[in-house]
Amino acid sequence: MGEVQLTARKGVYVFLMDEHDVCVGVGEASPLPGLSKESVDDVCASLQTMTKIHCDMDVSYDQRLMQGFELFSDLPSLQFAIESALLMALSQSTVQVSCHMFFSTVSGALTLLQRSKEDLAKHVVKLKIGREPLLAEIEGIQALLNHHPSLVLRLDANQKFLFNEVTQFVSQIPKESIDYIEDPCDKVEQYEGVCRQTGGG
Repeated sequence: MGEVQLTARKGVYVFLMDEHDVCVGVGEASPLPGLSKESVDDVCASLQTMTKIHCDMDVSYDQRLMQGFELFSDLPSLQFAIESALLMALSQSTVQVSCHMFFSTVSGALTLLQRSKEDLAKHVVKLKIGREPLLAEIEGIQALLNHHPSLVLRLDANQKFLFNEVTQFVSQIPKESIDYIEDPCDKVEQYEGVCRQTGGG
């Protein structure tokens, strides 16, 4: 089976509104072409029939993570988006818990989080990197950190970077903002060299 290069990926944002029509959580549903059984059109069609969900919110963020969620949708990407939105809503009920958000692209995170007026201090954001042009991703993360300087970034390159690319990337991002970089470059044997060059894990 030949390797397929993914150059673009479509998705939708799911906004969770409370009874006062205030957005309390956001999730992203982005089916992966060639891997996910559902399409973006399937997600949109399912959302058209979903007007409300019911979930017990009288639990802590950590308790909900341990207990898991009921099944809201049989589409995995939509289920993930709804769970992400609910976890964001739960995180806002206590100052002791950080919000964990996932974005499949830097541009997607920038588009959403730049519009947020919420104080995202100490919030953890997991970002897929190596999917857009290198300089665009660097500038996007710099802009994101200018807007929310206390964000904690957990980055996943999925081995998309070359060694020199990942070192260039990290040299342009404040090290204190990076928790870790998962699968930083295309050769596993170079991971140790990346750690030495960047001081990261």
